[in-house]
Amino acid sequence: MSDVLNKVKKWLEEELEHNEPILEGEEKLTDGTFDIHEGRSECASGLLELIEKWENGEELEKLSEEEGGSMTAEELQSKINDIESRYYKGWKQSEEWWQITGDVEPSDRELWIKYNELKRGKHE
Repeated sequence: MSDVLNKVKKWLEEELEHNEPILEGEEKLTDGTFDIHEGRSECASGLLELIEKWENGEELEKLSEEEGGSMTAEELQSKINDIESRYYKGWKQSEEWWQITGDVEPSDRELWIKYNELKRGKHE
């Protein structure tokens, strides 16, 4: 994930934290700006949900059977290696580890599984 995206997500989370005491009634406003805080929180929450949706599904949606069918086994292995390199700790993990561990981001797990399925299909 890009550094800019991380900063955006952090800012959105901070926006939610900043507005929470106001929306929960713990902090009273006398300047009539409650609706502004409520709108900013709704926007921040919605954007965080949308970013998560894009992170988890966008690349998988692009990986239709047609597109995957056009990739060579070497290209698929390169994609697998890119994902694995984010989690490499000096040894190669088993297929079971990739499918069940909580140490892998769900979107990476789904992509890793999909790329491996497509690669196996090339060898059959």
